[in-house]
Amino acid sequence: MSTQTTDATLRWDLAKLYAGSDDPRIDADLVQALKDAKALREQYYGKVPGLTPAALRTAFETFEKHSNSLGKLGAFASLAFSADSTDEAAKALYSRIRGDLTEIHNEMQFFDLELQQAPEETFDAWHSAPELV
Repeated sequence: MSTQTTDATLRWDLAKLYAGSDDPRIDADLVQALKDAKALREQYYGKVPGLTPAALRTAFETFEKHSNSLGKLGAFASLAFSADSTDEAAKALYSRIRGDLTEIHNEMQFFDLELQQAPEETFDAWHSAPELV
């Protein structure tokens, strides 16, 4: 999907993300993202401060991969809407993805909160761990 704005100098080739607002991969990616978020919550909820440095690195890498897939969804919806804010399909997709991404982020919010609540000694151990360099 090439989307062109009213500004002739600005053009994005969004086909590198999704074929268009009706690309079935969008729904599949949203379903997978929510499933992955719930799995991450199940795996890590209540356990973050007790993670070893190696386990924390694995968690960070897993969350980063998940975050990248969410970024792809959000970027496509945002750029498609920005390119033509009068396109009803782009408006609807943007609104839907914003809502879905909020739900997904809510599933994962615990991770940041648990990191912040980790005792100072735990942060010191993580900070000096070679696995987290």
